[in-house]
Amino acid sequence: MTNPANNNNLSLIPVPSDELTKLRDLYLKDWPQNCVGYYTLDNFIRWLQKDPQIKALAILTLNNDDWRTDGTFVLADRYQLFLNTLNPSNERLRIALSLLDWSGGYKVSSFLERHRPAVLDVVDTQLHLQKEYDSLTLVYHMPRDEAIQMEIDCPDGFVVRAMNEDDAVVADNVWPNQHVGSLFLLKRLIKWNPNVGVFTKANNELVAWCFRLQGGFLGALQVKDTHQRMGLGRLVLKSITKKIGQMDQDVMACVGHENTPSKRLFESCGFKVIDKAFWLRTYPTKDFEWTDKYHFCILKMNKNILVKIPYKDWPKLRDLYVNRKLESNSFNMIQNFINWLQKDPTLEEESVKLYSLNGDWSDGTFIIQDHKTYITMNTLEDSQERLLAALRCLDKKEDYILYGFHERLKKTIEAYVKDFEIDKAPRTLWHHVELKQALAFNTDPPEGITLSPIRTEDIETVNNLWPHHHPGSELFVGRLIRLGQSVGAYDNDGNLVSWCLTLPLGALGLLQVQESHRRKGFGSLMVKAMAKMNAEKGIETLAPIIEENTASRAMFKNLGFVEINEIFWYGKTSNIIRNSTKKLYEINYKSKLINTTVFGV
Repeated sequence: MTNPANNNNLSLIPVPSDELTKLRDLYLKDWPQNCVGYYTLDNFIRWLQKDPQIKALAILTLNNDDWRTDGTFVLADRYQLFLNTLNPSNERLRIALSLLDWSGGYKVSSFLERHRPAVLDVVDTQLHLQKEYDSLTLVYHMPRDEAIQMEIDCPDGFVVRAMNEDDAVVADNVWPNQHVGSLFLLKRLIKWNPNVGVFTKANNELVAWCFRLQGGFLGALQVKDTHQRMGLGRLVLKSITKKIGQMDQDVMACVGHENTPSKRLFESCGFKVIDKAFWLRTYPTKDFEWTDKYHFCILKMNKNILVKIPYKDWPKLRDLYVNRKLESNSFNMIQNFINWLQKDPTLEEESVKLYSLNGDWSDGTFIIQDHKTYITMNTLEDSQERLLAALRCLDKKEDYILYGFHERLKKTIEAYVKDFEIDKAPRTLWHHVELKQALAFNTDPPEGITLSPIRTEDIETVNNLWPHHHPGSELFVGRLIRLGQSVGAYDNDGNLVSWCLTLPLGALGLLQVQESHRRKGFGSLMVKAMAKMNAEKGIETLAPIIEENTASRAMFKNLGFVEINEIFWYGKTSNIIRNSTKKLYEINYKSKLINTTVFGV
C-alpha cells in the first residue's frame, strides 16, 4: 500500500551495525525512564553478536544523523515491531513509522505510552488499519542491585534450571498468546536469552517457566494447571530476576493492567511500576500469513538513497577488496583516500564523499564522489544490480566523469549512462609489476641528483609542464602533492627535473621529465622509485596508460610491468541526447575545464 509520508527527502536506512551500541547508550539518559529503549537495543546487539546474519531483522532510522541525539529507531523482527525515541515531540518517530510497509501486518510490541500518539496517528489516521488487539500493560522494574539479592527457595521435588529448545513446545502448547510463529519465537528466546524452567525431579517434567523477551521484558511466565498454588510462579520469577541481575542488568516486566494476581506477585517480590506499555497488532491488508519458515522482513524502503559511510568504516570496506588488490577502483584506491583524510580530515565534509546504497555496503557496493564531478565505484555483487541502483541515485541534472572503472563493471556503467550524452576517453590499459620485482629495483639517482617527495613550492612547475593542465588543474595537482605519495628528482640547485605522483586511483600518474633531462633514464627512475616505495609498504604498484602512448607502454614493459586488463573513463552530461560531438577532454563542467586524461600516464 502507498505510504502517506509527506517527507520526500526522508527514508528509512539501517543503523550501521557498529554504531548500534552508540544508539543504545543514548538511552542511559534519565535512568530508568529510558530503560525500555536501552534493553530492546541491547537484546538485539547481543543477538547479532551470536548471529550477524539474522534473517528478517532490520534496525532502522531516518536518513540523517539526528538519531545520534534523539535516538529515534524502529526495529522489525519478523512480524514484531519495536520502536522508541528520546524526542518528546514524537515527530521523527511518526515519520519513521509512516515509511514502513504495513501491508503484512505488525505486532507492535511493548511501546510506551508517550509514543502511543505517533503509533495511532499512522495506524488509525493515516492508514486506517484494522487492529486485532490493542492492549495496555504496566511496566514493572527492579534495579539490578536489588535483583541479585533475591532469595531462592526451591521446594522439595523440583529443580530450577535453564530450558532447552525442546521445552519450547511444552510452553507454546499452553501459552495463552500462542500464534503462528510463536514456537519459533520461544525456541529463539531459549537459545539466546536467559530463561528459567522448573522441572520435577521424579520425571523431569517442565511445570513452570519464564522467558526474557526481545524487548528485555520478562514474559510468558506460566505454571501448568496441575502444579498451581505451589509457589512455582514466585520461584521462576525470583530465579530469572536474580539471573538477570547477575548479568549486571535491571529487570523489567509487562503485566496486563487488569491481571491482578500477576500484579500482586510482582509487587510482593519488590517490583515497582515505572511506566505503561501497549501491545497492538494490525491485520494484514493483503493475503499473507507468517510461518516458522517465513523469514523475510515485511519492510519497504521508501526509495533507494545514497548514505555516507563514516570514515572510520572505510578500512572495513577496503578490506572487503583484499583479494582484488590488482583491480582499479579497489583496495589501493580506497586506501589512497584513507591516507588523504588522515592528512586532511576536512576533505570528508568538503569534497570526498563515500556512499553506500541505503546504508548497506556488506557486498562491497560503494560510490565515491570527489568534488561533485568525479565519480568512482565498485561492487562485489555478481549481478551488480545494487551498484546500478546506487548510480541511479546520483543527480540526473549533474555532469559527471566516471573514472578508472574495471572492465567487469562496463555493462553496468553503460546501463546507467544509456539515456545520456556520453563521451569516452581513449582506450586505457592497466599495468602492474610484481612486488618482488619492485623491491629489487635499483633506485640510486645519478650524481648531482637527489630523490625526495615533491615540495609544495613546485606545484606550479608540475602543473605547468603537465600536458593536460587547464584552468583549475593547479588545485588538483596541489592536492596530489600535498596528500599523496610522490617522488621528485632535484638537482644540486634544488630544481625539480623529473617527477611522478599518485593518482586518486592509488596508481602512478603525471609522470614527467623536464626537456633538459630527457633521454637520461629519469622517467624509468621515477617509476622504479615509486614502485619500490610501494613494495616496501606491501602496496601493489599499478598504472593506467593510454593505448596510443606507445613510448610509455614500452618503458613500463621494459621495467617488468604487465598489461593485466583495460579500464575506462566515461563523461556523462545532463543532456539526454546521444549524438554528441564533444570530446571527453573538452567537456566544460560548471565553467571548469576538466580533462579526464589526467588519470593516465
